[in-house]
Amino acid sequence: MPGPHASEVRFPAHLHLNLLPRLRGQRVGDALLDAHLSTLRSLGVPGVQLSTTSENRAALRLYRRHGFEVAARRLSGLWTPWLGHPDRKSTRLNSSH
Repeated sequence: MPGPHASEVRFPAHLHLNLLPRLRGQRVGDALLDAHLSTLRSLGVPGVQLSTTSENRAALRLYRRHGFEVAARRLSGLWTPWLGHPDRKSTRLNSSH
């Protein structure tokens, strides 16, 4: 589902990426994201969006390395089951890859 106020014309693709703990820190996320973005480019998709918690700093670094920029921040209860509280800076990132 697109984040708040995201242009579905400019960013029609939505990305969800989740790695098993044993695969984190090995650049597996970089390889998966490279493949995903390359496929979108080859299909002529103009942009992609995703949402994550601002507390997931590793994910934010990964996405920034691949050209994603913060487009919105908002209070969200989505992460409450994992964080134990609403995330005050849930973040939507967009990329025109």
